[in-house]
Amino acid sequence: MALEPSDPLERAARALRDEERAQEPRWLELSESIMTRVRGISWPAARVLATDPEGRTDRDVLGSRTYVSSRVVRDALRRALTTSQVEPKDIDLRVVDDHLQRLDLQLVATYAQDLQEVGSWARGETLRVLDEQLGPLPDLDPDTDVSITITDLHDDDARLGDTD
Repeated sequence: MALEPSDPLERAARALRDEERAQEPRWLELSESIMTRVRGISWPAARVLATDPEGRTDRDVLGSRTYVSSRVVRDALRRALTTSQVEPKDIDLRVVDDHLQRLDLQLVATYAQDLQEVGSWARGETLRVLDEQLGPLPDLDPDTDVSITITDLHDDDARLGDTD
């Protein structure tokens, strides 16, 4: 019985070799998919302080606090912002002393969309997810601390990319 390799890069290389044996190599398509997955696995995590519904960080008289991993927040944002016409390319959470200070979001969208509407929708979804995951963040200004940038456009029939 063979054991599966535990190293993500080794598993990706094995998958690529198996794929090459099965059909012609599609290296460019596969390399981007593999690198996206490797980056997702090795992305560093930071703890982010969550608040209660009133925006307080202390949960009780003893000073108990709740923290959420930045990976959890990033994954929730990726799921909420991925549609057939839009998907996140990069989600950068800047956390200083356990507080979310800034969020930079880069999106890929399809042609023939009103990009202002896409940006407004993405901002609304982003703020909804942040509130859902972390509670109200009184120190985070949605107008200056949340940056939404559309970095690429694709045809309607083109697959936007792999988000795993």
